Parts: sequence; C-alpha cells; structure tokens
Amino acid sequence: MLPESLDSVVQLGSWPIPPLFRLVQEVASLPIHELYRTLNMGIGMVAVVAVADLTAVQALIPEETWVIGRLTPAPATAPGRQVHLLPA
Repeated sequence: MLPESLDSVVQLGSWPIPPLFRLVQEVASLPIHELYRTLNMGIGMVAVVAVADLTAVQALIPEETWVIGRLTPAPATAPGRQVHLLPA
C-alpha cells in the first residue's frame, strides 16, 4: 500500500490492547515483541489519512478510533516500507 519512499512509525500504547492478547502472551510465554510481529494486537484496520481529513474521517466511523502513528520519509540508504515500533 505504501510507496517505497515511506516508512511507518507506530506508537505503542496509543491504543488499548484487549486482555486476550495479554492472556496469549502469558499462556504461550511469548515476548511482547513477538506478539506485535505476528498478531494485530487489537487493531482491526489501519487507514492512512491526511491530518487535514482526520476529524472528518473519524466522524464517519461508528467505532472508537485511535491515531497510532505517522508516515515518515524512508532513509535513502535503506529500503522503504519499514515499520518502526516506538515504545509507549
């Protein structure tokens, strides 16, 4: 979906993680970074929206929404479309 020239930055802790994912972590003894790598951690859908359109788009969605990150230019020395997780 994203062009090679962009990376995404996801701010951990910017949405509530459903208790089920904590239970999976506990039962499976998985490190939290593995859960983020393999599961959606409660994020059902991601929409990339211009900041100017954010309020209007949120008004159209009946469910609760969260801003979980931003797009940044990819470094010229690295391939684009990387996902960077920032700690809460």
